[in-house]
Amino acid sequence: MFGFGTILYLFAAGAGAGLYVVQACVDPSNALRTRGPRDAQLLVRKLIIVAPVLVCVGSMFLVLDLSRPDRFFLVFRNPDTSLISLGACLIVLFVALSAMENALWNSSGPTLARVVLAVRAAAFLAAIGVILYTGFFLMSMRAVPLWHSAFIVLLFTASSLSSGLALLMLLYVASFRRSHMPLFMRRASQVDTALLVVELALLVGFVGVQFGGAPAAIEAGWRLLVGDVAWAFWIMLVGVGLLCPLVIDVVKGKTPAPAAFALKAITVLVGCFFLRYCIMEAGVRVLSLQ
Repeated sequence: MFGFGTILYLFAAGAGAGLYVVQACVDPSNALRTRGPRDAQLLVRKLIIVAPVLVCVGSMFLVLDLSRPDRFFLVFRNPDTSLISLGACLIVLFVALSAMENALWNSSGPTLARVVLAVRAAAFLAAIGVILYTGFFLMSMRAVPLWHSAFIVLLFTASSLSSGLALLMLLYVASFRRSHMPLFMRRASQVDTALLVVELALLVGFVGVQFGGAPAAIEAGWRLLVGDVAWAFWIMLVGVGLLCPLVIDVVKGKTPAPAAFALKAITVLVGCFFLRYCIMEAGVRVLSLQ
């Protein structure tokens, strides 16, 4: 466990759940109403399909990363006392609710409309649970001092929402050939920029607190800054994932060119992946040396 498959799970599941949350908050179907119902339906349908698919794919990577994949179903035994079991139940619940939402997509009538609304609300809460539980699970692992920090919950939450916004921008650009991005997408990009600034501040705090902790935490902190994980931390996470999107924002200015939004979204997703890579690799490598 805690191999590369776990990193892929953390990235894919966080991005999928984040996409569902942000699409519910942005509500593209309302924002695109003036462009015609077909545009809105196409985009929203893609979003609510891609979100659970990413969570499912991430979960498959996690199962394959287990030393005994055949015992995967044992994680559902104690959802009231185990964070792993709770997380597994949240994933199944989110995917099931998303499948139900897709099945009811073309439903009509006031009664079914209320059912769809209830399903969407429940899926939204389940997606938030999927985003939060991984951070709380890693924080609860006292054997890995690097992870035993509230910063990790905040970092994973901000990163998941940021990756969700990045996927929203990418899916919009891929779905429609527009010369300009609509207002709601520009606002989504602005929110993503704010999340990147918050993420950068949280990352500074996360690394800083390690040097006031246990020796293993200090060792992990040095691995991030100058050790064998430093290339991923400085180049891929800080450089490509956090600073590049901010530079793209400055360069493109107020010009809503879709290509600039797509490039920004790709760099954000790179940063979201390497955030998890750096945190997992630094923590696990120090644990393996203890």
